[in-house]
This record gives sequence, structure tokens and C-alpha cells, in this order.
Amino acid sequence: MRALYILLVAALLALCSFPAMAQTPPPAPKEYGIVSPTRLALAAGAQYDWNAGATTVASEFAAGAHAGYVLTTHLSLAAHAIYGFDSQSWRVVPSLHYRVPDGVTKTGSVAFELAYQYFGGSNIPAFQHEWAAGAIWAMPLTSRILLGASEVYGFDNKVWRTSVGLQLPLWFGKES
Repeated sequence: MRALYILLVAALLALCSFPAMAQTPPPAPKEYGIVSPTRLALAAGAQYDWNAGATTVASEFAAGAHAGYVLTTHLSLAAHAIYGFDSQSWRVVPSLHYRVPDGVTKTGSVAFELAYQYFGGSNIPAFQHEWAAGAIWAMPLTSRILLGASEVYGFDNKVWRTSVGLQLPLWFGKES
């Protein structure tokens, strides 16, 4: 009987001490909900634009700020605020980008965009906002400078814009 009592006490002690013997789980990764800074990218840049179609400014130097937010491996949201020095006008362009899988091009990366352009300032086109579509190519020149080129067509103003420029990344999240 004494052996049964000792076994019962040992089993009870083992059961009571089991949670204390378990390792403490590592802290959960910090959840940001829908928005995560690891998916965000911010940049400032300068570019030269060539415009073809119904426009009063054939080409100009421009500068602006750019933001991107990665949604999936190939989709991202982007926004650009660009000021054209010759036309003394600005455009704000929110867009959705589809990035072509890596390995399709030998250098850089390619994306296609669907955008909605807003224009303002002293020399604005006939339509102050319009849908646009285009293609974008980008390649890092150094760890701090990106070379980019884009071709965008505005459906209402019927203007083709070719841009070539440099961007300086200000913030690149781990997933951007």
C-alpha cells in the first residue's frame, strides 16, 4: 500500500510540475495588421520627361517623391508626386503595379502599371485627371541609387510620356 501511495504522490507531483517544465514559447512576431512597415518603400528622385501627343510641353526636367507598398509577390500599390519645372505643374499618380517575375529580363526588373493621374499647377492638360497605363523598368546602379525608365499613356489627354531618372531610396522595408 505504501508503494501505491508513493506512486500516486509522484504522479501528482509530475502532473503539477509539467507546465513549469515546459519551455516558455518565443514571443510572437509583432503583428501590424493590414499595414506593415516591412512592406513599404520611399524614395526621392529626379527625372527627364519626354511628352508626345496633345501637350504644350515637349520635354522637361522633373523631381518628385515616390512610395510603394508590396501587397503580394507581384502586386504592389504605388504613389508618385512629381513637379515639372518647365511646365510649372505637378502630378499625383496613385497606381497598381504588376511586377514581372524575376529572371524574365537579364538586368533590372519590369512592371506594368494601371494609374490614375491628377494634374495641377499653371500649365495643366485639357483633362485634369485621367486613367493611364504603362510599363516601368528599374535597376539598382549602386546600393543607394536606382536607375529607372517608364513609358505611360494617358487615355483622356492622349499623351505618351517617356521618363528616365534616378531615385534615391529613403526607406526600404525588408519585404519591399
